[in-house]
Amino acid sequence: MFAGHASLLGCESGKVLAYGVACSRCRLCERGHNPNDHKCFKNHHGSAKSMEPALAVRMITQNQQLLEAQCVVSTLVGDEDSSTIHAVRRESEVPVAKWADINHVEKSFTTALYNLKVSLSDVLWDGITCFCWD
Repeated sequence: MFAGHASLLGCESGKVLAYGVACSRCRLCERGHNPNDHKCFKNHHGSAKSMEPALAVRMITQNQQLLEAQCVVSTLVGDEDSSTIHAVRRESEVPVAKWADINHVEKSFTTALYNLKVSLSDVLWDGITCFCWD
């Protein structure tokens, strides 16, 4: 992945408070152009996995608009990636709680159930009912 994006939404308002885009490559620079000759959007140095934590830190702890409004982010809702919350907690001056996004939890749980079913497919189960829900 060469680019990633993230957004920070207000819990009460549902409005976008901040957004960020991280790019690790620039086609013009790769073709030998000087970065001063064009608007180079390359703003991330590191792996693709480090983009999400970097964007979260930038939006939560280094956002000038939030700092000027004295807005404090105390809860981060996201996927089960521990590197993001670790980076935010390391850079934040206030404690930040981590909540799991229901969509990511549901997908992880469903995948785990499916893998369990596949791993037990060779076992004969007499008298056991399979419960499925939408």
